[in-house]
Amino acid sequence: RMFVPTVDLSRADAADVLRRALHTSGFFYLAHDGVDDGVIEDMRAKSKAFFALDVNVKSRIDAAGSSRGWTRMRAETLDAAHSSAGDSKEGVYIGRECASEELEGDYATLVGRNKWLDETSEASIRGYRRAMERYYDTMVGIGMRLLTLVAAALDVEEDYFDTYWTPTHNCVLRPLRYAAVKSDANAGTFAAGAHSDYGGLTILKTLDDVPGLEIYDEANASWIAVPPRDDAFVVNIGDLLERWSNGRLKSTKHRVMTAGDVERHSVAFFFEPDYFAVVEPIVRDVDDVPKYDAIRFGDYLLARYAETYASADGS
Repeated sequence: RMFVPTVDLSRADAADVLRRALHTSGFFYLAHDGVDDGVIEDMRAKSKAFFALDVNVKSRIDAAGSSRGWTRMRAETLDAAHSSAGDSKEGVYIGRECASEELEGDYATLVGRNKWLDETSEASIRGYRRAMERYYDTMVGIGMRLLTLVAAALDVEEDYFDTYWTPTHNCVLRPLRYAAVKSDANAGTFAAGAHSDYGGLTILKTLDDVPGLEIYDEANASWIAVPPRDDAFVVNIGDLLERWSNGRLKSTKHRVMTAGDVERHSVAFFFEPDYFAVVEPIVRDVDDVPKYDAIRFGDYLLARYAETYASADGS
């Protein structure tokens, strides 16, 4: 049965535990990460305050037609083939602030200016931008620390991945609110439909004690709950790292199923490299044949986003 271990960064065996996790479930709890509790608590409070705003206020930063801003409830369908409605969640896309020349480049649809509400007119979210930017920068640091452990798991140099994330990366922060709606797989209604993440690493912080995250145990054809933990992040690798590892690391399908009695809040941080990074499978020796073609991360991501925003009828 699939197992989600705890990678404790204060322990000497952290790299070994992470190695086993990445080759099996692809998921792990991350503990003793050194993140300031104040950074998390500030982000938690401001995220919940934002989602409590009236729809007409949130719509001032609507993400329609861009890669930044607020996405409405049910705007996304992560498992279009098995869904009868959009996922019962809303969210916000927050990325790094991009240079002007990027806005007209090859990946102009993936970059942009972050959208912020006027905090002077919305007292409940004063400090929202600062809280999100602090949390974003903190997660970039955690991601860079984890890259060294991922490199060790693949038996490559400790700094192997660094140049793909520096000086330019394309990490995305996604505060999320799941509605108090009961999920029903048989009816095709999900809080977040089954999917694997697109990119490198996903660092998830659940902002309450409401369960919902489930991972798919392919060997046993069953879904396994991953309970929220206030003392740890939930981290998983995405399809990009599975591809990069030539299939040795595991990008696991997961979903969110809500009971319908209360809302669920979380914040996902997608730790992604430069869009121009050319991802080539890491092969260990002459007998290790690449299973994937080399591809720019930006090209790969554009294709995956097109799938995400497909309607439930497949159009």
